[in-house]
Amino acid sequence: MLTHWVARAWKRLHIEYKDTIIATFRSVGMSLNPNGLEDGELKIKALNGITVGDWHRSDILQIEE
Repeated sequence: MLTHWVARAWKRLHIEYKDTIIATFRSVGMSLNPNGLEDGELKIKALNGITVGDWHRSDILQIEE
């Protein structure tokens, strides 16, 4: 009975909140492409308008030092 209830709850959650779940995972970076092309979709609380740059670039590191 419990397994049946959990399965129904999961199915309902997946159907009703699919878009919310996907958007949440993308906004925190968990399902973004690791090459950095989609980093503009990151949303960090209390850091509105943050620009995420290419952390591989050495010229950025030199400016910050």
